[in-house]
Amino acid sequence: MTELYLLRAAQAAAENARKFRASNHWMEELTATVSAVILAQAVIEGYFHAFLEACLQPRSRKQEFEGVMTIHPLEEKVKTGLQLATGKAVDKGTQPWQDFHLLREIRNALVHYRPIWESSESEPVHVLKSVQTTRRFALRDERSRWEEKLLTADCATWALQTAVSMVQFFYNFAGLSGYPAGIRDVMSTDTHGVTADNNAGQTNTGYGEDQ
Repeated sequence: MTELYLLRAAQAAAENARKFRASNHWMEELTATVSAVILAQAVIEGYFHAFLEACLQPRSRKQEFEGVMTIHPLEEKVKTGLQLATGKAVDKGTQPWQDFHLLREIRNALVHYRPIWESSESEPVHVLKSVQTTRRFALRDERSRWEEKLLTADCATWALQTAVSMVQFFYNFAGLSGYPAGIRDVMSTDTHGVTADNNAGQTNTGYGEDQ
């Protein structure tokens, strides 16, 4: 159930970011967004581990499960695990994988932060360009620092929706007939029209209640 607690925390962080934006407390909005982004990746990883264990445990494939757990980075772990569980190849060039990749870029720019002048790749600048190109959420271009441009309530809400879309993808891809605890609750929450459909190209019909 740890993944559910992470989801609730990410949802609360995104909600707080929107509240702080509405009251014009931009520093608090920024810090809430940092929490939402970091937690969103933790949500994806936590739900993926639970999903993969549920898929492999009945088939006594513990050794294969443990092997997947050692894979880094997270995108490769998820891809390998999905292929192992389903026998199908994963196309990372579609949604929500592209948003997942962008979320990881933003998260890594925060967690592995280096001043721009120390970074040969200027990672934060690259992240800003990625957001501008994909137009997944609006930047605050009038602000001077990259963190202030990027880490807004729109970013927080998008991060949460990206996490939810990736969890949906796991279950859709495996042909399972329900989403795990908490996911449907977030799906029904008003996100203030911040993002487009992160789950583009995925059919989402005929599912029952959370399992």
